[in-house]
Amino acid sequence: MLFNINTGSLRQSIVPNELLGRVISVAGVISWSAIPLGTLVVGYLIEWSGNVALIYGLIGATTFVIACCFHFTALGHADRYLPVQSVTAETA
Repeated sequence: MLFNINTGSLRQSIVPNELLGRVISVAGVISWSAIPLGTLVVGYLIEWSGNVALIYGLIGATTFVIACCFHFTALGHADRYLPVQSVTAETA
């Protein structure tokens, strides 16, 4: 859930308003399409190894490594791509 919130907020900040609906739709299709494929692959891995805890441990480790790898991509430094908002101080 935390990943979804962060990527959704980032997507809304970076993508122009006229393209936002299309980008959100494509991201949703890609992410929801991965669920059945992942379920199938994990099912085969559990059947092959016979060890559910091992497979879930590998999934957790893989998720952690992928998240760490994003630090070195543009997503890891997304604040560079946000527009700079100037702060104006009003004097009375």
